[in-house]
Amino acid sequence: MKNKLNIICCNILFLIFSLSLSYNSYAAETPSTAELWELVQKQQSQIKQQNQQIKDQNKAIKAMETNFSKQILASENALLIKNDALWLDVERKTKKEKTPFSFRGYMTANYYNYQWDTNKDKRYEADLERLVLAGKYQFNDQWSLSAEVEYEHGGTGSTMEFDVFEEFGEFEQEIEKGGEIVLEELFLQYDYKPWLALRMGEIPVPVGLINKRHRPSQYYTTERSEAESSMIPVAWHELGVEIRGKYKGFFYRGQVITGLDSTGFSSANWVQRGFQRRFERKNADNLAFVASLDYDFSSLNIDFLKGLEVGSSFYWGNTSDNRPKPDLDEDAEVSILGFHGIYENGPWTLRASSLYGHLTNSDLVSEANSRLSNKLNVKRSPVAKNAFAWSIEAGFDLFHFIPNKPSLLGKSFDWFVRYDNYDTMRRVTENGFDNPRWERETWTTGFNYAFIKGLMLKGQYSHRNLNIPADNNENTYSLGIAAEF
Repeated sequence: MKNKLNIICCNILFLIFSLSLSYNSYAAETPSTAELWELVQKQQSQIKQQNQQIKDQNKAIKAMETNFSKQILASENALLIKNDALWLDVERKTKKEKTPFSFRGYMTANYYNYQWDTNKDKRYEADLERLVLAGKYQFNDQWSLSAEVEYEHGGTGSTMEFDVFEEFGEFEQEIEKGGEIVLEELFLQYDYKPWLALRMGEIPVPVGLINKRHRPSQYYTTERSEAESSMIPVAWHELGVEIRGKYKGFFYRGQVITGLDSTGFSSANWVQRGFQRRFERKNADNLAFVASLDYDFSSLNIDFLKGLEVGSSFYWGNTSDNRPKPDLDEDAEVSILGFHGIYENGPWTLRASSLYGHLTNSDLVSEANSRLSNKLNVKRSPVAKNAFAWSIEAGFDLFHFIPNKPSLLGKSFDWFVRYDNYDTMRRVTENGFDNPRWERETWTTGFNYAFIKGLMLKGQYSHRNLNIPADNNENTYSLGIAAEF
């Protein structure tokens, strides 16, 4: 029992000694209040220093940003000043170089090799066909003046011509002008709006397709349309007034102009020679009225319709009072109705036109013309009551088959086929003579080679057939050069 008590006492003493040691150790490790306060102050001081460093860094960053912004602004200002100076320089140059005057023109020259059954002795020919020079002066945004001068066949002069067929197979000798200098256009134009403009002066007459598209790049053949040029004047122009305008793909023209002179009408060319060019001034006792309307399908923004255009034209005018002498009391009214279509899209080109003409009192015109003086230089042959002409041509650019075509080859090489059918004595009066010689059809094939833009070489072969029983073929080989500028 005594031993157990001793053991318990020893354990109690050991426990008290251990607790005492633990307390002393804890007391030694735990800081005092003063030490804790000192520690807190040190930490606060470090925090203040860090905050000050952050503030200093922010100030430095802001200073850098301000500096950078100033540099950017300065650079932008310098660039703007430089651009302004550049634009001012361009504007000065533009104003210096800009001129209200513009200039354009074109020329054609052809060689012809004739193999005609109708005239086996017909000579080969070389012809400096025409040089056309056109200028325009723009007074302001509304008013302009346009002029066009044509030099035909190398100048002016006189030639001797044997006309084998015009007088029913008899020989006729005439002296005609060898060349001409013609003022084809001279008019003032006032542009009010795209849908309304006014022209006054010597203006082009928009009858038929060839009078609207007579530049060499606008037709394939070496000469202008065979069918249309057999019926009406080509590059036709008259003194008068025109209103014109465009609206949503439509293009209209209306004219009041000087009329034709019926003394120039003939069997071979119907009213073509009625164009008043023999005298210094045109007779204007009879005026004529012209209307044309065209529609461009490109305005619809449909890919396969781009390049498609259709149109019509109408001409009406009396001609008897425009004769040099008052030798015809009855009216001689000319009416011409025309239709045409054009499709030019990619390598394909398709053009077609037709003309139908009517002349009142054609028998009286024929009778009066037969009495005309030889000095008037007219044909004096019967004139038809009705005439008709139509044509169609198709072409394809063969360079389309050459991918990545080198520029050395040229711009385009169009091969074409054309058909013309025309009869300038389509219908005559009861007492008239319908000469079958003037019912003609022609097949033509050839090429147009544009070796650079504006310069082209043309070549063709044409076969013409006349509606007569024998010696009715006329074959022509021709080669031509053309330029547009």
